[in-house]
Amino acid sequence: MNSIDLFVSNDLVTDQRMQRIAVWLYQHDYAVRVIGRIQKTSKPFSIHGVRTKRIQTLFENGPFFYAVLNLRYMLIGLFSKANFLYSVDLDTLPGVKLAARISGKEFIWDCHEIFTGIPELTNRKFQRTLWTWIEKIFARNISKVLTVTGSVQNYLLDHCGLLSTVIHNYPNKINTSSLLSQKLDSKVILFQGAINQGRGLDILIQAMQFISQDYILHLAGEGKERPGLESLVRSLNLEDRIKFLGQLIPEELKSETDAAYMGISLLNSEHQNSYASLANKNLDYIMAGLPCITMNFPEYSRLNKQWEVAILLDHADLECVRNAIQHLITNKKLYEHLHLECLKAKEALNWEQESEKLTLIFRDIA
Repeated sequence: MNSIDLFVSNDLVTDQRMQRIAVWLYQHDYAVRVIGRIQKTSKPFSIHGVRTKRIQTLFENGPFFYAVLNLRYMLIGLFSKANFLYSVDLDTLPGVKLAARISGKEFIWDCHEIFTGIPELTNRKFQRTLWTWIEKIFARNISKVLTVTGSVQNYLLDHCGLLSTVIHNYPNKINTSSLLSQKLDSKVILFQGAINQGRGLDILIQAMQFISQDYILHLAGEGKERPGLESLVRSLNLEDRIKFLGQLIPEELKSETDAAYMGISLLNSEHQNSYASLANKNLDYIMAGLPCITMNFPEYSRLNKQWEVAILLDHADLECVRNAIQHLITNKKLYEHLHLECLKAKEALNWEQESEKLTLIFRDIA
């Protein structure tokens, strides 16, 4: 039996892509182990048939965190009995790739984002220069590369000379538990995802001042920006209308999404990774039949041309966000149209169909 170790830098509880890939590998007769981090706030985690290893690090973030993480991953990879080492994103690439080269194991890189273009590095010249240097050294000469969108695929080819296969991060196909009539009765505006820089959450919170008081905003996730955003909510006296739900497990998040009226996904076009993204939240909204407000970026625009599932914004400023939310609240005919388009789109944008591409990839290297 082939065996594989998958290395991620985040908390395994929230990484649904890696959960899906791990389950797929297990179902196709691989012995699977997923290695990730564990933090003080981490919840219990397990996947049937999949072994997990969750490591603690002295540092929670910053250069020392990544240095220690990659050193530990290199050692784990060197002494691993697995046939394959599978690295996720640039922040695990140095350690896992070195381990594969030294040990002679098969190596796979799954690039989820343009790491050097994430919002968190925008105003950090030293860190961005460091990661650009790491990318130039390690994101080269890799024969098996997966990625999540055509835009990131183009970046890998243009900047790293890497050919890659797009495995979209589509969710598992599920039946929507709430009917259109129930959604129309809902008063919940939902944002799900990391509460971090570049998500337009300050604008979204400010926009709630101008939306009917019947509607409330739920923010499902955690991140560095939460304390500042909570202060903003208090300063605007919106504590009764804006709720921070914290990090939810997938089952809780599905229930929250099903119960919402609309989804929100705002990004800043100045951030290269955001511009190339197709956010997980957008796909989860579609799977739940939930119309959303998002950005007129390439991946969202391409999707919306085939299935009109969202209102697309050219700019995520206060006026545009406020007007879009108000429009989706008052125009029930548009809402119904977007909802029905979501139901059509989910028949194609699901993991059950997308995962068939993995069969070809792993057949070639088995």
